[in-house]
Amino acid sequence: HAPCSTGGARREGGWRSGARAAAMSGAELVVLQGACKRDPDAYREEFELQLAHYRSKAQLLRLQPEGAHAELAELASFMAHVSQSYPEQLRSYPSELMALVERHAMAMHADLRRGLV
Repeated sequence: HAPCSTGGARREGGWRSGARAAAMSGAELVVLQGACKRDPDAYREEFELQLAHYRSKAQLLRLQPEGAHAELAELASFMAHVSQSYPEQLRSYPSELMALVERHAMAMHADLRRGLV
């Protein structure tokens, strides 16, 4: 991986590892987004970690649609921005996101609804 300035998010040997690896701030996701766009192959593992985190948060929304789920909106934005870099992995992303919004729009927190559309 090429070094990048993330304000400490990146550690030698890659992005953060362990339990906190998936939980990135919005700013860290933006930095990773740029890295994924520049070199999708080099950042595939980090992308896949965020994709798994997104899917986990989407499942949580299905179970508890009335929550704020701010992190889901940030992850959804990240997925949308890197979708051209990972077309196979995100082929079903648009339809899954639309189904999520259509199914839970009435119970969703207004800020989340705005963040997803």
